[in-house]
Amino acid sequence: MNKKKLEQLRRELSAMPEGALHVKHSSKYTSFVEYTAESGAKNINKEQDKIYALARKKYIKNEIAIMEETSDGKLIKLNAQRNKMLTNFEKAGLDLARITMTPSQYKWMHDTFPSNQTHKEDLIHITSSGIAMRSKSECKIGNMYEKLGIPYRYEMALTMDVFDLVEYLVEVTKDYRHGKRLYSYSGNLCFWNVPPELSWMNQRGSIWRRFDASKGTITIFPDFNPLTFDGQRLVHEHEGMTSDPYYRSNASERIFVMRHSGAVTSDNLFFTFEQDLLDSRYLESFLRDNILTRI
Repeated sequence: MNKKKLEQLRRELSAMPEGALHVKHSSKYTSFVEYTAESGAKNINKEQDKIYALARKKYIKNEIAIMEETSDGKLIKLNAQRNKMLTNFEKAGLDLARITMTPSQYKWMHDTFPSNQTHKEDLIHITSSGIAMRSKSECKIGNMYEKLGIPYRYEMALTMDVFDLVEYLVEVTKDYRHGKRLYSYSGNLCFWNVPPELSWMNQRGSIWRRFDASKGTITIFPDFNPLTFDGQRLVHEHEGMTSDPYYRSNASERIFVMRHSGAVTSDNLFFTFEQDLLDSRYLESFLRDNILTRI
């Protein structure tokens, strides 16, 4: 049990408004009703802040019950109750992230931050929280993050120091180059004067094309960046095109450079693959076991 998180939820619950939320569906519309001991039922369809506050209250009460429960049988029922509740909220068109995350987590996720600005026309897949992504698979992962209450940022810039790697390239390619420069620029892209065995550095998608000579750095944009309770940045890469040899080589180089630069370690780097998304239960289990436990 995460005692710190449990106490945080209890404090948040104690400050919640009175009343309980009921979501009613019909063939034509969905209505939101607030029930209180004093005034009974009241339609709150136009009171978005109250709808979300009462929805989160209901969610928090269930989470506290799950964290306090020790019986396996009751835990199964409480987990099923949570899934049913979130499905009902989602059916009603509510933003699950606003329900499953604290207000500060939700704000952090939606605040502006340095992100990938290339090919923005590809950002056509939208999560339930309104975050635009480049693929259906990434969108599926994003929706699961939001369902589980994991705050994250999509394609947040990660700048890595690669000066020592470039120094190494200067040394090992000097005979091949015969005094020519190691790299040059065309627009914003860097091109490398390297032997054929290193020609992949100039292929599409190569992170080396993003080398910033003035700083000795490369900036990449990992797919998902969850934030732990102590402010540590995790990196979750979804490898969705492993059948493409260029994609595989670029993915391998990204991993190497991230690890070499110290930007990530074995403790904060995670991967998923297309086959991991075939069963949503596996994806949920993966995120719960590897990431949610640290939120």
